[in-house]
Order: sequence, then structure tokens, then C-alpha cells
Amino acid sequence: MLYKQVAEEVFFDILSGKYKPGEQLPSVRKLADFYQVNVNTVQRSISELKMSGLVIKRKMCNYVVQESEIIEDVKTNYIKKIENDYFRVKERIGIKW
Repeated sequence: MLYKQVAEEVFFDILSGKYKPGEQLPSVRKLADFYQVNVNTVQRSISELKMSGLVIKRKMCNYVVQESEIIEDVKTNYIKKIENDYFRVKERIGIKW
């Protein structure tokens, strides 16, 4: 789904530090233009990021959450999920190391 791809791009931009804690994200329209998608797609992506705790809305604008600890927690949990998925897939396809 396209909105998940956009959400993932912004997710990684936040985790990598491209967007800093407390920084205002580009407008939904600017993001839509950048990713060449519909505004509604970006709005749905931003909703996903709000649910993850990385984005908040203030005064009609979207911001990266200010607390860097939250960003670090999301990073850690994401890496743990990827590691768990990796080992689960290895086991399912019969790779034993």
C-alpha cells in the first residue's frame, strides 16, 4: 500500500535524524508533491506515524515528537522486531546456525 511506503520513508527520515526532535515536518501538500502521491495518501501516512508516537499535531502542523527518548525507544523496538522476524524466518525455512 502506497501510504505505508510513504510512512516508512518519513519513519526512517525521523529515525536517521533527517528530521530532528521537535522539528516541523513539511506540509502534507509538500510531502505529496515530493513523493508524487495524493494528499490523502500522505495524510494516512502521517496518521500511521502519529500512532507510532513519532509525530504529533500542533496548531494544524505536524511535528516530530520533542522527546528524543521516544525516538530512541522506537529505534530500539524496531531493531528488536527486525531481529525477531529474521530468526523466525530462518527457523521457518529450515536454516539452523
